Amino acid sequence: YVLYYISRDNNDYDTVNVRHILIKPEEVVKADYEDEEAYKTAQEEALDKAKSEAEELYSQWKNGDASEASFGKLADEHSDDAPAGGLYENVAKGQMVEEFNNWIYDSSRKPGDTEIVKTSFGYHIMYFVDKGMKFSNYLADTDMKKEAYDKWVETNVSDITTEKKWPLKFAH
Repeated sequence: YVLYYISRDNNDYDTVNVRHILIKPEEVVKADYEDEEAYKTAQEEALDKAKSEAEELYSQWKNGDASEASFGKLADEHSDDAPAGGLYENVAKGQMVEEFNNWIYDSSRKPGDTEIVKTSFGYHIMYFVDKGMKFSNYLADTDMKKEAYDKWVETNVSDITTEKKWPLKFAH
């Protein structure tokens, strides 16, 4: 055996809790354009439209009560991403795309910080909530929950049998 030691990591850092609203640009299909220049122009226009929408939503939020709760409500109404209230909890380093990750892990970041961040997915209106769990604790917690779930399944579901009968026939 040959081993090459690169580094070690005890995962002893704080994860991050963050809210965001993702505004994706409209999809531009290359086949719909006769040449490369028209295609690139359409892509730029779609990005500009997404940016304008993000800036408008951000301004609307800033001119309102600018609270975390109102941000979450705006995320539910407008985000092109799934989490409720736009909330991601216990985000680990490197879990998100680079620009998103760099913003949330900026050492100067403090609760309530907001900004619009552009990534390959579109424009994210960001709201820094706070630090989350230590990543090492998060990993341990997740492992313990999985172990408990697996034990529950083994205890409660192991006696269940299923039978497939194909094709299914329905009464009329």
